[in-house]
Amino acid sequence: PTTWNFTIADVLPPQLTSQLPANGATGVPVDAELVLAFNEPVTIGAATDSVTIAQSTGTRERIAMSDPRVRISGSTVRITPGRNFDSEATVTVQVPATALQDRSGNRLAAVIGWNFRAADIFPPTVLRLTPTPDQTSVPTTAPLVMVFSEKVQKLTGRIILAQAGGQPLTVGASSDSVRISTITEAGREVSQVTIEHPPFASGSTVNVIMFDNVFADLAGNPFAGLPEADSWRFTVADIQFPQIVSRYPDDEATNIPPTAELIINFSEPMRRGTVPNPIIELSYPLAVGSARILLNVNEARDAVRFTDGTSTVFIKPRAALPSGTRITVRILDGTFTDLEGNPFGLTDLNAWNFTIADVTNPIVRTFDPTPGSNRVPQDKVLSITFDKPVRTATGFVRIFRTGSPEPLLTIDVRDTERVKVMTDNPRVVQITPRILLPSGSNLYVTADAGSFEDSNGNPFFGIGVNEWEFSVQDVVPPRITATRPSTGATNVAPDVLLEMTFNEPVDPIPGKRLFVYVNGVARD
Repeated sequence: PTTWNFTIADVLPPQLTSQLPANGATGVPVDAELVLAFNEPVTIGAATDSVTIAQSTGTRERIAMSDPRVRISGSTVRITPGRNFDSEATVTVQVPATALQDRSGNRLAAVIGWNFRAADIFPPTVLRLTPTPDQTSVPTTAPLVMVFSEKVQKLTGRIILAQAGGQPLTVGASSDSVRISTITEAGREVSQVTIEHPPFASGSTVNVIMFDNVFADLAGNPFAGLPEADSWRFTVADIQFPQIVSRYPDDEATNIPPTAELIINFSEPMRRGTVPNPIIELSYPLAVGSARILLNVNEARDAVRFTDGTSTVFIKPRAALPSGTRITVRILDGTFTDLEGNPFGLTDLNAWNFTIADVTNPIVRTFDPTPGSNRVPQDKVLSITFDKPVRTATGFVRIFRTGSPEPLLTIDVRDTERVKVMTDNPRVVQITPRILLPSGSNLYVTADAGSFEDSNGNPFFGIGVNEWEFSVQDVVPPRITATRPSTGATNVAPDVLLEMTFNEPVDPIPGKRLFVYVNGVARD
C-alpha cells in the first residue's frame, strides 16, 4: 500500500485560557503583573499595537507590544505596568486582537479585555470629630463620635480618655461601648464610630488618645490613631457648684476683731450673678429679736470688693461689728456664680458663723446701797452689779469718810473673804467690810481701775470719788454737851430761857413732853 502524509494548516486563533489578575478580582496588589495564558505558543503580532491600562481614578497607560515590559515565553505573556495601580482603583485592561498571533500567524479572534479592583493601601483618616477639638462646655456623658474616610473595623487596642487633674478613663475598642455604623458622606459609604464612656469629671479638660491598634479599614490598613495629647482635646461642662476652700474667719471662730475684713476663697474663678438683689447678710441677735446688715454686692462696692474672673471676695462692713456678738453670714443663692453659671449661696443650712471679740469694758449697772442712800445698816454687805460677768483682777476697794483724804478701810480685791464674785450670777460682786460702818457717817466707796475685768481681760474703769456715796444709819443717841443756865448755876433770873446744846442735830419727837422740875415739882 502507499502511505500519504500531510499536515492540515493551523487556521484557528490562539485561545485565552486564563489571566491574572482574574476578571472581577478585588484587592489586587497595586504592583501586580498582568499575565495572559493561551492554549498554544504566541508571538507578537503588530509591534505597533499597545496594551491599554485605564484606571477609574483617571490614570491611563499604554504599553507598546515592542516594549521590553511585554515578555512572551511560549504560551504565556507577561506585562509589567509602568507604575503601581492607584489604591482601590478599578483597572480596565485591553489587548488588541492584532497584538498577538500564534506561530501560524493566526491573530486573536477578538480584543482581550477584563477588569479588576486594586487593593486599598491607604489607612483610614478622620473626617470629623465630635466634640470638635477645643470645644468647651461638653456634657459630661456626651458620646465621642468619629467619622472616617472609609469603612473601618474594630481592633483590640484601648482608647484612653485622659482628664487633666483626674484619673484617666479607658475604653476597649472591641467592647460594646464602641459602636460602628455606616453613613453616607459625599456620596460614599463610610463608618461612623460612637464611643460611650463613664461620665467625665465636671469642668475637666479631656485628651483622647489612641494608637494604631484601635481601628483599621476593611483592607486591614490601621488607623494611625491620635497619639498626640492635644490632637483631640476639649473641655467638659462645669456642672459642679462652686465651693469655699478657705475663709476668714473660720466657721465658728471666736475672738474676731470687730473691724476684721471677711474673706472668702472659692474653688474656682467666679463672677457676679444676675439675681435682681444680690445680698450678703450679716445678722446678730439682740436682747429682743435680731439685727441685720445687708450689703448689695453691686452697690456697696466699698464694703464688698470682688473682681469678675477671680476667686476671692473681700467683705468689709462700714461699721465695726458689735462686740461679743455671734455673727451669721448668709449669701443669697446666685449672688455669685462660677464662670459656667453654677450659683453659690450660704443659706441657713450652711451659714457661716463666728463670734466677735468682746472688746468693751465692764460697766456698773447698779450699786447696793444705791448712791445717796440714807440709814444704811452698819453691817451692810456692799454689792456691785455689772453689765456682764466679771472676775477679780488687781487693785483695791477703799471706803472713805466724806471729806477725809484717808481711807477708813482698804480691801484688796484678791481677798476672797471680803470680795466675792457670785457663782450663780458672776455679774455681781459682793464686798464685805467685816467691820461695823461708823454710825451716822457719810461714806463713799472707790475701786481702782483694773480691779475687775471681764472674761476677755477687758478692765473695769474703776469707781471714782463721790461716785458711790451713802449715809450710815445713826444708832448712837444724841447727848447734851452744854446747858443754859449751866448745872449748879445760882441767881438765875426767873424768866430765863432754858437752852440745851446736843452733840448732833436733833428733832422733836411728836407726842413727847419736856418737863421742868421746880423744887421737885414737875412743870411742862
